[in-house]
Amino acid sequence: MPDLTKTAPLLFLHAGGLDGEVYNLSSTSTTAFTALEGWDGFGIPDPEWRTVQRNNSAGSHVRSVHLKEREIFLPLMIWGESQAECLANWDALVNALIPRAGESSVLEVRRPGVPPRFINVVYRDGLGGKFGEDFRGWHYKVGLTLIAHDPYFWEADSMVSWNVRGNYKPFISGGEMVKTHSFFPVILSPSVVNGSRKVTISGDVEAFPIWQITGAVTDVRVTNVETGDSFSITGSIAPGETITVDTTVFDVYSQNDRSGALWDRLTVDSKLFRLDAGRHTIKVTGSGMDERSEIALIYKPRYVKGI
Repeated sequence: MPDLTKTAPLLFLHAGGLDGEVYNLSSTSTTAFTALEGWDGFGIPDPEWRTVQRNNSAGSHVRSVHLKEREIFLPLMIWGESQAECLANWDALVNALIPRAGESSVLEVRRPGVPPRFINVVYRDGLGGKFGEDFRGWHYKVGLTLIAHDPYFWEADSMVSWNVRGNYKPFISGGEMVKTHSFFPVILSPSVVNGSRKVTISGDVEAFPIWQITGAVTDVRVTNVETGDSFSITGSIAPGETITVDTTVFDVYSQNDRSGALWDRLTVDSKLFRLDAGRHTIKVTGSGMDERSEIALIYKPRYVKGI
C-alpha cells in the first residue's frame, strides 16, 4: 500500500528571481494561492528529433535530438477572507508575473527527503482576467501556464575547492555528495597545488562548470583527465583578484573586466569544457599561492524532471 502520510510536493514562486518575493503555492492547505489537482509539465519535455530518410530502406536515421522549451500548467485557487482580499492576492500574482525582457521568475519544487529543485519560468497564459463562473468573490480559480525556455530543473550550486590552506576540508553542498567524491590534493610546497580529484557530477545531463580562480596564483591549468580537454590562465592573478571561466556562456571575466575582455589570458591550446553527468578526474595545477588563493569548481546539477 502507498504511504499516504507523506506530504505532497510543495511549490513556491520566486517573483523576478530567487531574491524576489516568494509566493507559497501550497498543495496541502488553503492559503492565498493553492495549487489544485492537475499539475502538468514536471516530467520529460517534448523532444525534437532531427532525422534523415534511410536510402533503400524503411524509416530514418536520427541526426540529433534536443528538448523543447517546457510548458508548466498549474491550476490555482486564489483565496481571500473577503472579495477585497481575494482581489488583492490576484493583483499581487499578476504584478509578480508581468512579462519583462531579460527577467524570469523561479519555480521551486520541494519534496520530502531530497534537495529542492528550481526552474526559470516566465508567464504565458491564465491571468487574462476573465471574471466569470470561476470567480466567486472570495475565491478565484485560474489555470496558470508558465514557460521555461531552458527546460531543465536545477539544484543549488555544488562546489569543489583546490587550495593550500591548512586543515584542508572540501566543501560540497548537499551532504550526500561527499560520499561520491574522492579527494587527492597534493601539496608540493606551501605555495604550489598539483591535485587530481575524482568528482561525480550529479544530475541527468551535462553540467556547465564555472571556475573561480582567486589570487595570488600563477599559471593555472585545469584538465579533464579522461578527455584531455584543458585550459590555462597565463601569468599571475593578483591577491584578492578573481578570474572567472564560465562555461555557461563560454566567457572569461573578472570583477573589473567583463564580456570577453580576458580571453587573451587563455593559452591558444585552451578548450573550455563542460562535464557530463557521472564521474570525472579533474586535475588542477598552480603556483605562487597563499592562504587567500583558491581554485573553485562550481556547478548546478541539472535534471529532466522536477518531480
